[in-house]
Amino acid sequence: MDKVKIHAPAGDSRSLRAALENGADVVYFGFNTASNLRNFKGLNFSVAEAEDAVAYAHKLNRRAHITINNYPQANELHDCYSAVDEAYRLDADAVILSDLAVLSYARSNYPELPINISCQAGVSNMQSLNFYKNEFGVNHFILPRVLTLDEIAKLAASTESMIEIFVMGSLCINYEGKCYLSSYITGESTNTIGTCSSPKFLSFEDNGALTFEMNGIKINQYQPEELSIYPKIYGGRYKKEDAENLWIDNFLINRRQICKGRYWNDSLQTFDYSFNSVVYLNTLSILPQIITAGVGALKIEGRQRSFEYTGEAVRILRKAVDSYYADPSGFSFSGQDESRLERLFKGLDPCKTCYLGK
Repeated sequence: MDKVKIHAPAGDSRSLRAALENGADVVYFGFNTASNLRNFKGLNFSVAEAEDAVAYAHKLNRRAHITINNYPQANELHDCYSAVDEAYRLDADAVILSDLAVLSYARSNYPELPINISCQAGVSNMQSLNFYKNEFGVNHFILPRVLTLDEIAKLAASTESMIEIFVMGSLCINYEGKCYLSSYITGESTNTIGTCSSPKFLSFEDNGALTFEMNGIKINQYQPEELSIYPKIYGGRYKKEDAENLWIDNFLINRRQICKGRYWNDSLQTFDYSFNSVVYLNTLSILPQIITAGVGALKIEGRQRSFEYTGEAVRILRKAVDSYYADPSGFSFSGQDESRLERLFKGLDPCKTCYLGK
């Protein structure tokens, strides 16, 4: 049987190299335009950087996939079409798409260019899968994080297409591509501007407590004793520059999203999670079940994170996958690797999403 592939995120060139050097089979990244849904300032690739990235992956006999997964407004379609053009010109191994107009453009203009359907498209049944397969010749599907392993296994058994699922990283509680929660506060859609927690709407205040507001709405507040690692605490207070410099890869990133915020609860007289408690996806313990379900690719979340995170996450998953194939019946992973993985998600609890049951 074919060995399951590891697909790793890259927000910049250092992350891409860290992913490949630690054993990723595929790296996925986007251009620094609103054509992808991790359009954070300072992340993603210029065309020149993407060209180097693809060449480097190919030099190592690995693959590079370019993400073009937003739902553009009419005046934004050109950016997505241009991204498809560049991906083809750079010899990317696949493009990751969700919008029907962009899918149509890619298939019409570049019939030989492999297309992966993004989780943002929300393909979760055979009818949807067959639609994309029949209309656009798609043979690779990244499933949303709303299916159990039993449901995934039934899909995989009914198709010869590649099935890819998330196995590690931050979690979204909503059906990917269908969430408009942040638009109620910011007035901008998650699915068009490229992020559900755009930093331009975020304000930070340190007045003895660490307070976050999104467009004037308080979404979280922490007392100094609540954070033991980040931001660093000096003399009982947060050091503001540490907090501001750690948006992208630390304790705070999962606390600045509306769905993962804490809101004042009159009954409890405290700030409480109204939508969901913040957790991270860790499926190491159920890796054998994932592989035997027919999953062909394991996706690590985190294009917005650092190269240290990417390298360590890939290294741990690579070790686990290789251990499984060396001895499927005796699969195990070290407690040290489990602890190292937990440290990547500082302060969060591990979760297996709904893979074991809804």
